[in-house]
Amino acid sequence: MNGSAKCEVRSAKCDITTADDDDSAMMRMTDRRLVSIRRYVPGFRRDEYAVAWNALHDAATARGAHAWHFISLDETDVFLEFLEFGAEADVREDPATLAAIKALHEAFGGAYPAPKTIEEWAEVRPERDAR
Repeated sequence: MNGSAKCEVRSAKCDITTADDDDSAMMRMTDRRLVSIRRYVPGFRRDEYAVAWNALHDAATARGAHAWHFISLDETDVFLEFLEFGAEADVREDPATLAAIKALHEAFGGAYPAPKTIEEWAEVRPERDAR
């Protein structure tokens, strides 16, 4: 990457200055979070998974989060789940949502949190320098 980058994890905000154009675009992480979870669900347990996923979806969306899940077209026993929310209201702090997350992990993938299956992301939006 051309230019310079500086990042502070303390507040989960990151500034990246690039020299790719004359305006030197600025990127700033916002307080939006996206948690992705890969989950193996054997075909014969798909109905059980649907009930557990619906419990998580209902709990998370009741708290203002977004929740989606997708099935792999290549590996039909693999699901990719997403929870998206603002950092000021981390939906994982809600007891009902946390209980639903734990129930999914315990039924499909071991103890919570399952290693190497969960990733957390912060949204990055371009900002222009005010000159």
